[in-house]
Amino acid sequence: MKLALVSRYVWPLLIALLLLLPLTLIEGKINERRERRDSVATELAQTGVGTQQLTGPVLVLPCRERYRESRENDSGKFITVESSRDCTARFVATNLQISGAMETDVRMRGIYRVLFYGAALTITGQFDVPDPPGAAADVIARTYFVPELRIGVADVRGISDARLQWDGQAQTFIPGANEAALGSGIHALLGHGLASKPHAFRLTLALGGTRSIDFVPLARNTHVSLAGQWPHPSFLGRFLPTTRRVTERGFTADWKVSDLASDAPRAYLACRGNECSSMHAERFGVALIEPIDVYVQSQRAVSYGFLFVGLTFLVFLLFELIAALRVHPMQYMLVGLALAVFFLLLFALAEHMTFALAYVIAAIACIALITFYVSHLLRSPRRAAVFSTYLVALYGALYMLLHSEDDAMLLGALLVFAMLTVTMVLTRRMDWFGMGAVALRADG
Repeated sequence: MKLALVSRYVWPLLIALLLLLPLTLIEGKINERRERRDSVATELAQTGVGTQQLTGPVLVLPCRERYRESRENDSGKFITVESSRDCTARFVATNLQISGAMETDVRMRGIYRVLFYGAALTITGQFDVPDPPGAAADVIARTYFVPELRIGVADVRGISDARLQWDGQAQTFIPGANEAALGSGIHALLGHGLASKPHAFRLTLALGGTRSIDFVPLARNTHVSLAGQWPHPSFLGRFLPTTRRVTERGFTADWKVSDLASDAPRAYLACRGNECSSMHAERFGVALIEPIDVYVQSQRAVSYGFLFVGLTFLVFLLFELIAALRVHPMQYMLVGLALAVFFLLLFALAEHMTFALAYVIAAIACIALITFYVSHLLRSPRRAAVFSTYLVALYGALYMLLHSEDDAMLLGALLVFAMLTVTMVLTRRMDWFGMGAVALRADG
């Protein structure tokens, strides 16, 4: 009989633990749908354009020189032969200013939405070209080829227009960055001969992309100024904006980076081939994010599911203890399943409407269903009204937890403390030994 008494009050805990299974399945479905959303974004990027990263521009003066060297021949004698080697000179800009305006466009594939943007960039700056270094004693001749202005663009499919003014003269861009360190991109031939003096340039670039745009500051002093229509920017990378302003209509941000703070210029001048990861680590930029990701919000809601079920079962247990009602384990199970279905309904609706509206609809539906069911179980309209009010407060508290990410731990702790306080206050005069004896006689 004592075992029957213990099992009577252990059943709610066992059922709450059992409900972790449907909650886990719902969380798995959320992850599956989020992965599908990400794959759709990847597919659209593959067929359209992906995230963008601008590297440079840089000035390159291709050079090849012939020189003499002594080599040992097959007979062991040293002979003088002619060889050639690369003597290409690379220059980063002394000052670089990038200003741009971004316009956004949301594209749909089924129920999934992916954010694209178009950026109109104006890039101006100056290269200070010094006198060429003197030739070594073994050099026979040095040949300079056509100088090039190179700029790396992560996804060249996003380039719809690119125009260059070099020392006031219009130049034409050619596909390819011509350098592994820059990846894909474009370059312009600047004509034979490059005087040792400051050279000014102006580059206009119409660039499309998705989600984010980054910049690698390959200049002695880099100043980037961006403005966009999207009101939910996320500034990322190694350097945050020195000034920024975000409103409901969009954002503006300014970055100022010098080579005293960034190793990117030195890393570029020192790197060879494609071993330039340290250079790209210096990037900074902005990502255009969704204000409320339904998958993240839904997953966070499910993470509170066990607490949600436990607090509801606690009220049932209080009714059993205080009002001397008997609640069957199956009734616990049905109410618990209704609570679990709320999270599935919330997620399903949130994929088609705003998260707030989906939450209200799912909460009203589940509160109405549970209230209707427990009104017969509790055998009193007043008790049913109290329980319904409690559910409304519980759903409201959960919504506050979801929208207060920074304070979620504090609010959750306060909620649990409040429920423990209410339980202790309501049961402070309860004769637990007497209640056990009565329950044993009832069971017997």
